[in-house]
Amino acid sequence: MGSRLGVLLKTYSGWEIYYNHSAAQTVGLDIAIDGMEATYERVRCMSPMGVDDPHAWKGATWIEGTLLIDETRKLVVWAEESEALYMPRLINYLVEHTWPGWTAAWSAEGTRGTLRAAGVDPATIFTHRSDRLPCDRAPSLEPWDEWHGVDPITVRMADGTLVTWRAYGFLDDLTGCGPENFLALAREVASRLPDESDAWEQTTDDYVPTTGIFVDYQARSLRWWSLQDMDMHLEDFDALWPGWTLTSSSDDYSWHQELTGQVFRTWADDVNECRSWIVRALEEGARANPLASLAHALSSQGHEISPYASALEFVPSNHQAAMETFDRLLNVVRDAPLKPARIINRHGTITPPFEEGEAGAFTPLVGDDVQVSSLRGQRSEPLGM
Repeated sequence: MGSRLGVLLKTYSGWEIYYNHSAAQTVGLDIAIDGMEATYERVRCMSPMGVDDPHAWKGATWIEGTLLIDETRKLVVWAEESEALYMPRLINYLVEHTWPGWTAAWSAEGTRGTLRAAGVDPATIFTHRSDRLPCDRAPSLEPWDEWHGVDPITVRMADGTLVTWRAYGFLDDLTGCGPENFLALAREVASRLPDESDAWEQTTDDYVPTTGIFVDYQARSLRWWSLQDMDMHLEDFDALWPGWTLTSSSDDYSWHQELTGQVFRTWADDVNECRSWIVRALEEGARANPLASLAHALSSQGHEISPYASALEFVPSNHQAAMETFDRLLNVVRDAPLKPARIINRHGTITPPFEEGEAGAFTPLVGDDVQVSSLRGQRSEPLGM
């Protein structure tokens, strides 16, 4: 535990790999606020991971957040133990201004995408093979609980019928159902919806969806959007949903709104939300080690606390920037939505692909074990093995 961050820094001299405890939750916001120079200074103050090649980073399976800084391509890839506080596309946009000449990509599927960006096949690190059995019910996905979530879940059944309801958008729970049990839930929702929908209205006014899921039984596909990366036991999905595809739509909720005819979020609120979190971060400044603060509080109450040394390895973001800079940047885009965040997925596919000459474009070096057909077309293309 501890919101563990792993940092992969690729220079022209090779790899440097670092560890930072209690630092994975706001990686995106941190690098956007701090900019390139301060982030470099921070990373070089972190503890070495003990490996010098990402192919040998077997501990990546227990990391909650990752940051790749590739000097050779001017590419930043980030994934965080997110609380869905801000739109990733806005973070990418801000990073590309506070890191002049660099390109940012969000790893929407967590550590696996970051590994791909480093030229590593995640299957060589995540070697777990699922023995999970389907569960009969997942209460978090049901809309009739008094305190259910408000993330939209849409199902297209084999006959083309569409049904949408609100619950918690936990992909891990959905995966655990398997297609048959989840279809049974969708049918039950559809049968109860006409008489009970009023009772299923959300019970909190200040909560808006941060994830949306579309399960298509005609296409045998599961598509999702979110404000947070989903490192959701992908081996379980492959085992429990054989023959199905799983695709991230980045933070693009527009297609889901068009599909359902419902409004889930608004761009104006997205921008304001991001602005408010930047304000909070700047007001807080460099925060104290949260574990050390907790240990001190417990010790003052008479408890004997002995934290592991690794848990005290915390280097904070300095959050020393002018709010005027971010106000100006956010004001530029507040009236028209940015395109969805550029992402890299577990297969190494970057969407949208790099344009010719754009920072981040990959040029294989002699001896590289990473093969790329092209990143310069109009399609999404695979990066890495």
